[in-house]
Amino acid sequence: MALSAPITISDEATLIQTELQSWVASYGGTAEIVSNLRDMWNQASISSDTPRVLICYMGEVSRGSFSQISVWHRVDRNWTIAVTKGRGYYLNRGEGLFDPSSTETPLYDIIESVRDIVRGMTNISEETPSPDYRSIKPMQLGNLVVDGYTIEITTANDIPSNLTT
Repeated sequence: MALSAPITISDEATLIQTELQSWVASYGGTAEIVSNLRDMWNQASISSDTPRVLICYMGEVSRGSFSQISVWHRVDRNWTIAVTKGRGYYLNRGEGLFDPSSTETPLYDIIESVRDIVRGMTNISEETPSPDYRSIKPMQLGNLVVDGYTIEITTANDIPSNLTT
């Protein structure tokens, strides 16, 4: 599926944020765009009983060989989306991740919902599937860990030609 016009990084980040904000608001949470991994980590470290979604642009890589890059004008944009939520007080800390008897939605269910919402977005990539889902991983920075997971995705995007004819 081709987009009607190449999408900018700013527009793509805003579309992801808007889509996730409308979903996470039903849980009293927020979706925010962060500037880098340090900012993501700092935001994720803020204690919250509501889900938080943090969206970080991780750069892009040109498609093709050296001779093809100037013809294709296509890049793979990398995004990391963090999902955090305090798990509350349980005798067994893991129960906040999966406990169906809790009055709150388990963190694992929230993570899967965010993954599926982003995977279903058809307005952020030039190719199908849109976007390309890569992984879910626990949030970790060195020895520090927070109650959260990162979802990694890639989108295929055209960039304007800088050649004049």
